[in-house]
Amino acid sequence: MEKSAAAYSKEIASHYKAYRPELHSVLLKKCLQADSFQRGLDVGSGVGHSSIALTSYCKEVIGLEPSAFMLQQAHQHPQIRYESFYTQVSKPYDLLCFFGVLFYINDKELNQYLLGLSQTGRVIVADFKIDYSYAIDLLQLNVQKLNYEHISDKNRFNQEFSLLKSEVFLTHFQCTTLELLHLIITEPHINTALIQRFNTTEFTQLRAELSKIMSDELIELKAELNYLYFERY
Repeated sequence: MEKSAAAYSKEIASHYKAYRPELHSVLLKKCLQADSFQRGLDVGSGVGHSSIALTSYCKEVIGLEPSAFMLQQAHQHPQIRYESFYTQVSKPYDLLCFFGVLFYINDKELNQYLLGLSQTGRVIVADFKIDYSYAIDLLQLNVQKLNYEHISDKNRFNQEFSLLKSEVFLTHFQCTTLELLHLIITEPHINTALIQRFNTTEFTQLRAELSKIMSDELIELKAELNYLYFERY
């Protein structure tokens, strides 16, 4: 996970903090429903959007994030404690969460996290894919295909774990042009095309260019959400 952390600059972290649609809450409501936990570990917590969502289900949340820039921007909450190293994490935890990070975690790291889980603990592996095609077409961006798997392989979890349920579903959300810009700047493959299209990396200039093309009305985007929910035997 340290390799993926290196990709986050101070600027990118600020865009993550500025705006994220509340998709973590939508996922957790579908997945956990009325379940509750004492302590949850949020692996790759970023600036804390997922950790904030977990506070509705966990008395205590530990956000584990190796990027110093992300931690500097992290949302503070009385139920959340952020750590940069796994050795600093209080154990055991009875809920282990991977939001969009399992792709970057090798089997050795995964087994380490699973060892810290309580004997009756549960695991959530979740992710979402936002459909930016409307904005990409409107802005005339030449976007390269992203090499990333949004749906995780359930077979990475050994025989100690049973799949309680899994789901893939669609949802919609609305955002402003400014919020859209915050979003697409955090998508490297789209941000690269955006810079090439308008020949600038300056946020104020990019915002001005988008405002020329897109109206001030709210933009509706689709997102595909998925989760796997495991329990330990």
